This record gives sequence, structure tokens and C-alpha cells, in this order.
Amino acid sequence: QFMTFAKPPRPTFGESDIPHLLQEVVTLAEQDSRAEGKTFLVHADSNLPPLTVDEDQIKQVVWNLVINALDAAREVIALRVRTLGHSVEVKIADDGPGMPPEIMARATEPFRTTKAQGTGLGLAICKRIVEAHGGTLRLESVPEAGTAVSFVLPATPPLAEEA
Repeated sequence: QFMTFAKPPRPTFGESDIPHLLQEVVTLAEQDSRAEGKTFLVHADSNLPPLTVDEDQIKQVVWNLVINALDAAREVIALRVRTLGHSVEVKIADDGPGMPPEIMARATEPFRTTKAQGTGLGLAICKRIVEAHGGTLRLESVPEAGTAVSFVLPATPPLAEEA
């Protein structure tokens, strides 16, 4: 994880089916022991524009966010992908205890973690990958109601626009 953070690979863009990607990650996450007794809800808009991304990198982002949600969720993890103009928003939300504002404010900084076994690189890597795709990452949290992390990606990535 440190090497990925220190020197992230340049994205290799191609068309991707984001709803299918989300379902692949959920299928893997359901095999994790932390998923026992938890429900995954997946919803995708039907009118999603084609999205050009590095599928492996975006899968890594979704995986990191789902693992964080698994660690926090009481019962439900919801994944949603929807159209926002010429962009696509992916949101992963849990019904866990939420994050206090002082933790949330620095959550994407490297080596910040509240987990005993955490490295503090997961969200930092997610942020870096999303930004390399020309997107933005956003965290929302309500104490005792859960946390949602969303990222918005343009339908056309920055490198494709330059070509």
C-alpha cells in the first residue's frame, strides 16, 4: 500500500461497466467474515453515460471503501451509482457509528487511521486515484447514523480529453 501511495501507477483508460464492477466487488466482499449478518444494497441508474476509467484502479477504490464500510456497518452497506450531468457518482454508505468531525476532517491524509490493524493509506490512495481520473472524493458522516463516501468521475477522463 505504501508503494502504491508513494508512486501510483498511471491510469490505463478503457470503457468500463461501473454497475458490473460494483457487483464484482460486492460478490467478493460477501465472502469476507465481516460481511456475516450484513446486507448489501446495490442500485444503479439505468441512464449511465459510458465511463472511461482504469477499471483496476476504480475497483481498488470501491474495494477500499467497501472494506471500510464492512468494518463500520451494523447491518447495511449501500452502493449507488448515478448520473450527475456528464459525470457519474458512486456512493458507498454504511449504517455504522459515523465519524466525529475531527477524524473526518483528516481521514484522507496518509497514515491517519482509527483501526488497530490499519495503515491509514486506504482513503489516501482512494483520493489519489480518483483525482488522477479527474474526479473528486467526498466524505459525509453523521454520528450514530453512518458514513457515506462518494466519488464523482467525469465521463471523459483528463488524458482522453488531451489526446
